[in-house]
Amino acid sequence: MTELVTKYFRASGDVQGVFFRKTICLAAKLKGLIGGASNLSSGKVEFILTGKEDTINQLIKTIEKTKPLNNFGAEVTDVMEVKKGRDLESHQMTTLKVSSFSMLHTYI
Repeated sequence: MTELVTKYFRASGDVQGVFFRKTICLAAKLKGLIGGASNLSSGKVEFILTGKEDTINQLIKTIEKTKPLNNFGAEVTDVMEVKKGRDLESHQMTTLKVSSFSMLHTYI
């Protein structure tokens, strides 16, 4: 049985006002991960991902290299792993709450 891990991240770039949180949550959900994302007052977005470590790492690499991430122009310039972040339930958007949005097209 594969052990599940939880990792915390902060993303910078064009990540607010461009459906980045929803894009991350949809991508995580499609890959079998559990996660959530929230805007920060600094203009960054923090997010949490739980699942198989290799799947999380693969998603992060895809986020870093895919430009743009969606048709609203979400684009990451840096993703940094951090030691701790907020709990899943306290995030503004989660894989448990996210649903498809017909005008949102993700490229990840």
